[in-house]
Amino acid sequence: MRGVRNTVRNNGFFPMNSSLTKGAASGTGTKGAAPGTGSRAPARVVVSLILAVLGGGAALASGAMAGCGSDAVHNPNYGLPPDASYDTGNDNGGSQYGSGSGGGTMNAPDAMVTCAASQQRCMESFTFPNASLSGTSSSGITGVELRGDYRTGAWDTGDTMSLDATANVWTVSVAVPAGSAVQYKFYVTGPTYCASQEMGTGPCWISTTSQPTVTLNGNTNNYANPITCDNYTCAAGTCGEVDPPSDPTVYDWRDAVMYFVFVDRFLNGNTSNDNTPTLPALPSGDMNRAQYQGGDWQGVINKINDGYFTDLGVNTLWITVPMKNDDQLAGLGTSDSHLYSAYHGYWSSFQASDSNHNPTIEDHFGSITDLKTLVTTAHGKNLKIVFDYELVSITTTAAVYQQHQNDGWWWPNDNGMGGDCICGQGCDWNNNFPSGTTIDGVNYSGIPQYTHCWFASYLPHWNYTNADARAYSEGLAVDLATSTGADGFRIDAVKHIDPSWTAKLRTDIIANITSKQTPAQRFYMVGETFEYSNRDFIKSFIDPDTSIDGQFDFPERAQIAQSVLMRSQGMDALESFMSTNDGYYCTGSTIPVLMSTFVGNHDMPRSIGFAQDTPVYSNFGDTSDPGWNDTSTNGGQALTLPTTASAFERVANAEAIILTNQGLPLIYYGDEIGMPGGGDPDNRRMMYWSEADSTSDPDGTTGSGWTDNQKTLFARMKALISIRAAHPALRRGHRTTIEINSTLWVYQMQTAQETVYVAVNAGDTDQKATGLPSGLTELLAGDASGAVPARQTRIYVTSN
Repeated sequence: MRGVRNTVRNNGFFPMNSSLTKGAASGTGTKGAAPGTGSRAPARVVVSLILAVLGGGAALASGAMAGCGSDAVHNPNYGLPPDASYDTGNDNGGSQYGSGSGGGTMNAPDAMVTCAASQQRCMESFTFPNASLSGTSSSGITGVELRGDYRTGAWDTGDTMSLDATANVWTVSVAVPAGSAVQYKFYVTGPTYCASQEMGTGPCWISTTSQPTVTLNGNTNNYANPITCDNYTCAAGTCGEVDPPSDPTVYDWRDAVMYFVFVDRFLNGNTSNDNTPTLPALPSGDMNRAQYQGGDWQGVINKINDGYFTDLGVNTLWITVPMKNDDQLAGLGTSDSHLYSAYHGYWSSFQASDSNHNPTIEDHFGSITDLKTLVTTAHGKNLKIVFDYELVSITTTAAVYQQHQNDGWWWPNDNGMGGDCICGQGCDWNNNFPSGTTIDGVNYSGIPQYTHCWFASYLPHWNYTNADARAYSEGLAVDLATSTGADGFRIDAVKHIDPSWTAKLRTDIIANITSKQTPAQRFYMVGETFEYSNRDFIKSFIDPDTSIDGQFDFPERAQIAQSVLMRSQGMDALESFMSTNDGYYCTGSTIPVLMSTFVGNHDMPRSIGFAQDTPVYSNFGDTSDPGWNDTSTNGGQALTLPTTASAFERVANAEAIILTNQGLPLIYYGDEIGMPGGGDPDNRRMMYWSEADSTSDPDGTTGSGWTDNQKTLFARMKALISIRAAHPALRRGHRTTIEINSTLWVYQMQTAQETVYVAVNAGDTDQKATGLPSGLTELLAGDASGAVPARQTRIYVTSN
């Protein structure tokens, strides 16, 4: 038990969100203190006395196994219920990981679930005296919270202590990281008591003299020695910190760095398929951006063989949808009057009947032989392949639609109020059907409209509560993975589909693919839910045991864009968000959740526009500029390449954030060289290849090749990916902030084997990282002094 006898006044430490002002005591600090002198960060500075500052994870009840979030397989009230015959099956594939958290209790030693050392938690008690004030019969204390770094967020929201009237002490038991030191303080309410400590009317921060203290830059916290325990629990709040697979031949997806190859816009490797069979007719003004441009699977194969991806350092390729699309469809965009072809792959038009699950593939990109060759060539270069899979819609011209359009395989294009159910028109992208809505005699009241609305009048929305429709579509996905040897799927528009589909897919992937492998590998499935703020909604679809492994982390991307690219908020805001985001999406599953982090993608303007000295966009998620008018946005700046280095440096810093933290980093093709572009479709230009293509013309006419700024960015991306590959702490470790202010963030990533230090300066002036231990080597520029130039990242490791 960690108890107290005497108290000392707070010596300057106040958390960032505190509204308190300290009285006239030594080492004063206030909420408004200058960065690094009175903020939360110095309390977490790593000093030589402390070997490790703990991992996150919610306080766990003694004897309970780790868990966080809901363990429900299905999202309640989502779409219409599956038919009675639907059975998710029994997942007998087992976890391929050597350890991890899970359900159940620890009633016997052999029932105990083990976890990585960084996740182990021991229960420990803390006490605070309730001694009477001099000359009174009362302590003046009305409440006490324990606060500290024993779990993520506990400096801001601690654990309430209870008054033991018999012992006259306040007490609480919490889970602390096993084998790690703890820094903590007591957050005391009571005007009389706080006044007696010369700290105003309170609440006041109190440290004790019965435990060691650590003081740095005028900030004093209690320091509790590491403890260990036999019956530890496992913190589920740090899902990425489980041990690697016990079998080294099982791929650990936390080691992946994914590159999004937008096939039609990447490289034309075979001109003979450019007009196969024919191109849809588009107006001349729409041809360069909305028409097929000739990129194909042979082009991807060529770049694999050329070593482009290996040179960059990525080891996973996300390939756009390979399934057959409508050849002649020229469809109106959802937010403009232009016509588009299906070059993007999202207008599936399956030609096979429902009796033949062999999927037909997009012949503008090549043959099935080409697709299989792409996968085998990639595997030969140690590259994994993740196929994009579109499962929300199908085109009205598809043979299977013509055959089953009256069999309930698609939701009716009816909003129940006399209009069509088109997303964003007769039906809503986000809201439910109003109370009393009836369609074809079925009550739709309160059911999400977005699970039923058609994306366009030519794109019927699949009804996966129909067992036959679900079996047909899901069977095509399994056949695609089985026939090509793909390693995973990117699931498009997850919120628009009934979760019975992904649950059935996981069951069948295990039964038909991974259970037949020796050893069994993990088939990675990552979802896309375009949502910037509602993390609980994003999380509701995730369950690696029964469904998808994770989703693209749009909320984190928003914070990175604002803090690093646009500078519309401070780095302290990013640090605060990410401290809550660590482990947010974990589900208590036996397999760790793995979110995919990113800076740019194909649905938003190019990152370089956000990063300019005067950002082209004022909103981090701006999609208002569809990229059709060359002078539509800020004088056309989004459509031209910046001539100064600063924007490229900011992109590099943003990529450094995702490449030095947990998650599966995604690089959108062209972002490694800062390709410019407005919104969709201008953000999907033909890839600029060195010595081949112009960096100034929106349509990529032949020119002079990469600029010096692009070459520098590419070299920095290579270095960051290489450092990530060499240091597991950057992809599996626990992050602890060392220093934070509005433009500089210094943190450490730590595993039991190593500690790596990262300093990111988002400001336009040089800064110095303080609090770093001595004897470090800097990996990017070779300067271990702690100097971090403007718009630069530095990474440090202990010298050998």
